[in-house]
This record gives sequence, C-alpha cells and structure tokens, in this order.
Amino acid sequence: MTKTETAESPTKRPQTAGDEVPAIEGRHLSKSYDGPLVLDDVSFAVQHGEFVTLLGPSGSGKTTTMMMVAGFERPTSGDILVEGKSVIGVPPKRRNLGIVFQSYALFPHMTVVDNVAFALMLRGMEKKERRRRAGEMLERVGLGQFADRKPGQLSGGQQQRVAVARALVFDPDALLFDEPLGALDKRLRDQLQVEIKEIHQRMNISVLYVTHDQSEAMMMSDRIAVMRDGRIEQIGSPEDLYSHPATAFVATFLGETNLLPCSITGRSGEYATVTLEDGGRAEAHLGASARSHQGDCVLSVRPERVQIVTDGETADCRISGTLRDHTYLGSMHRLTVDALGRDMVLTLPDSAELPSVRPGDQVKLGWSRADAQILAKEA
Repeated sequence: MTKTETAESPTKRPQTAGDEVPAIEGRHLSKSYDGPLVLDDVSFAVQHGEFVTLLGPSGSGKTTTMMMVAGFERPTSGDILVEGKSVIGVPPKRRNLGIVFQSYALFPHMTVVDNVAFALMLRGMEKKERRRRAGEMLERVGLGQFADRKPGQLSGGQQQRVAVARALVFDPDALLFDEPLGALDKRLRDQLQVEIKEIHQRMNISVLYVTHDQSEAMMMSDRIAVMRDGRIEQIGSPEDLYSHPATAFVATFLGETNLLPCSITGRSGEYATVTLEDGGRAEAHLGASARSHQGDCVLSVRPERVQIVTDGETADCRISGTLRDHTYLGSMHRLTVDALGRDMVLTLPDSAELPSVRPGDQVKLGWSRADAQILAKEA
C-alpha cells in the first residue's frame, strides 16, 4: 500500500496482535544543560493506536521529553525510536511526526486550507493534490466550510482543529501534542478533549500527549506516565494509577486523597497491617513504594471510599472524628471531618442518602482494606 493510499483510508493503521514494534519508544533518556540532570533515565513506549500522556507539574520533564521525541532537543544519553528505528540526529521534518503546539503556530496571512496544505508543500507535493488532501482533512475535522477563511476569523477551538488537521494531513506515524488546550476556557477545553479523542479513535493513530491537567489526562488517555523531577514515577492506565498509586506523590497529584501517617506491623501477601497515630490498627493494600520499605508510611484512601459508619456496621478500618464542614457542590456532597489531628475528606454523590449529622457532631469513619493503599512517606 502506498503512502497516499494510507492517508486516504478511513483508518490510519490497523492494530494487530503481532504488532510488537512500538510507534514511539524512549530508552533511558537523560538530559543535562551543563548542570544537574533535568531528565533522568526516562523510558516509555507508545504502541500503535495508543494514547499515552506525559503528566506532571511544571519542571517535571514532560515537555523536555516531548521536545526530544519531536527532534527539537537532543538527549544527553539514551535513544528514541520511531517505528523501531533510531531517530537520534534526524531533523524534526524527517521524523514523520505530526506536532500540535499550544500556540497553534498557524500562519495568519494564509487561508485555513493553505495552512493545512503547508506540510504537504514542504514534502514537494503538487499544488492541486495538496489542496485536495488538505480539503479532505478539513472535512474530517469538521471545518470544510471554513477552508477559505484566515485563522484570525476562527474561534480558538476552530484554530486548534486546524492545527490538528495540519498535523494529520501528511499521514504521520504518530501525533505529538504539547499542552494543546492550555490556553482555552474550560467549556471549550472539555469539548476539544472529546474531539481529539474521537479523531484518535477514528484514525487509530498513535498519540503522545503532554499536559499538567489531571482530569484531561484521565479522560483522554489509554495510559498515563506521571512525571516528577525528571523521572517517571509510575506509568499505567488511569484506573490503575488512581486505584493503586505507587507513591504518595502519584496519589496526591492524580486526584484527591487522604493521607494518614502509619507504621507497618505485619505483612501478608499484597496486604499489610498498620498502626495509626491513635494506636488503632488497620489493613490495607501494599503500594509499590512500601513493599520493601522499612521506614514511616502513609495510608492513602480516596474521599469517595470513606463512609460515615454506625456501631453496627462493619469496616476494615475505623477512626473517630468530629464533623467540621458540609459543602454541597451540585453533583456531590463534600464532608470534612477532624480526625487524628487532620482534615479527613469524604464525598457522597448527590443521589446518596445523607447521614443525619451536623457540624460539631462526633462521627466514625470507615473504609474497606481493598480501597486503601500503604505508601512510603515522602520528605
């Protein structure tokens, strides 16, 4: 099949069980600017048709990693492979990767169709054919009727779709997104998250996506690599990272959690017994960072997994406290309880039957051992 035939097909590339070579792979990547490492031994892979997100706070190394994959930065050590071939030393325009930046990087003096066709012009395609291909790609992202407008005549969301169309039109091996929705308001950002995910699924194209927005990463990704201080803390599906964080940083960065200081007093397979600050005991799942850890630990439990329990109800773990605050947030109720000298948060869906307690009342909180993670305490 020729390159042109692939681009005109409704599906980018069929994914097969024997497809073992990743679309993109980073192997032991490190980066230094004549000083301390800003990226330290980072390895990851994006399989064909997979949507992988690099998630982390500012300075975590996610954009540096993306720029090295794109070819705008060169790693100090390590290797980058696209379709199984090293691209170290290969200029960006020859890596066959579509790139969408936060700034869109559209040419204001060109029409929308000419912006999309620009990537094909750089590849030497004849004018009539590149305009045809650009027009078809605009139709696929829902902008066919805006082909002859200038970027300044479009909304921010429409400009973003033009940038996506330009990145897709030359049939890239994968798409790279560098915080593409950061400049948009929440309503438009939510809409474009859905649209980018639909384009990814419809074209079955591999995606490497960078963001600091946890909800964006959770909604769009097949897998997430959580980065911190130039390293990958944990990589896995959104469900795995949320339910079984490997470290306290992942637990707190990906959503909200309650952290209770504790010490491990016994281990049994995937679970351990801990002693809390009030002397109470509990069982919980051993997170990756605590499996061989001998020092202080924390017990992590998500707010939606905590319940107010009565004396007659069973729970693997119980603590006592005082209800301090109850806030209604539309889709849920948020309760804050002063327990063990700190705020414990629990959330209940709007449809749930609320316990008959008021601020100032004594309450007992409980949760299942399967819903709690024991993690190494961080400095």
